[in-house]
Amino acid sequence: MKKVNKVVLLIIPLLLLTFGMMGVQNADALPARDQLTALVTVGDESIDLREFLTPNADQTAWIMGEHHDLVFGNGSKMTLGTLELWADPALIVAFSGIDNVGGTSFSIAVLTPLIGPEWAAGMGYKSTGRIVGGFSDGGDGTIGNSTLATTGLLGPTVNGSFVSSAGPAVPNTVVGSSGVMSYGPHSVEVNGVCPAGGCAFFDMLVSFTNQAGDAGKNDAFALTATHVIESAPIPEPSTLLMMGMGMIGLAAYRRMRS
Repeated sequence: MKKVNKVVLLIIPLLLLTFGMMGVQNADALPARDQLTALVTVGDESIDLREFLTPNADQTAWIMGEHHDLVFGNGSKMTLGTLELWADPALIVAFSGIDNVGGTSFSIAVLTPLIGPEWAAGMGYKSTGRIVGGFSDGGDGTIGNSTLATTGLLGPTVNGSFVSSAGPAVPNTVVGSSGVMSYGPHSVEVNGVCPAGGCAFFDMLVSFTNQAGDAGKNDAFALTATHVIESAPIPEPSTLLMMGMGMIGLAAYRRMRS
């Protein structure tokens, strides 16, 4: 009988400690498709990319399973190689394209909601944006583009407010016979606190306008951008209480054995 009691005394604090630790972990949930934004815009044409997304096997991300070639009215082209929206949460996009006429604006916007108590008001977060890639010349020997708005090539945001901007505009650059210029990697990291209503979503916008006219005709690009946001959750009082009771129970059990 004493042996059974000792087993019970051991199991109870272990259960309390386990449930307490479960309360500390982030409960990431996969948002519904209609809660996402995945939009590519070239010139004045936009295409909703959500139809290309499907949940992965363990329901932790919306993934574009294969690359897609898009052709727009002015003849410009874009190939989407990677598009991933993770519940962790993280956003990843890799795409390439060619400006058929010069002066074309290209942009990709992706957004996913932030789900879980770790994004409540007053909770801390760390936002990290990164972009890398390259540009190639269409024949005039120079490469250049200008920014849209003030975001640079990559503008990560939390709750619609720019928390950081990575990737400066490319000034007109003579590339000579090679015709190629690497870009980045450029990255930025910002720490913040969720506002009164909590952190509802985070997103990123990759955008630029190619140099106009013959100088920009047939210029090409390939870019990969990521935005990762990490939370700094604070355990709730009930979670702390269960963890504390579990630790006290384990200490009492050790004393009994000694």
